[in-house]
Amino acid sequence: QETTRALAAAARETAGADVSVATTGVAGPGMSEGKPVGLLHIVVDVQGHQVSQETRYSTTRTEYKRRGALEALYLLWRELKPQAGA
Repeated sequence: QETTRALAAAARETAGADVSVATTGVAGPGMSEGKPVGLLHIVVDVQGHQVSQETRYSTTRTEYKRRGALEALYLLWRELKPQAGA
């Protein structure tokens, strides 16, 4: 998760953006660095404020990527939604 946090911060800073999303994980087919297949870390960085989520999927690589992308977008939406009314 530390790697995902650093990736999100670096992406936001490098792009000069207010918001970034980063994901890291193990889509399979085998474990990586002792981490189980299906593990996914998501970080949304909004102006330096980071929100993270850890999820585990037991599915195919393709479905893992699809679900991970949707979950990342949902986390981003949740973080930006309160700001929309401001």
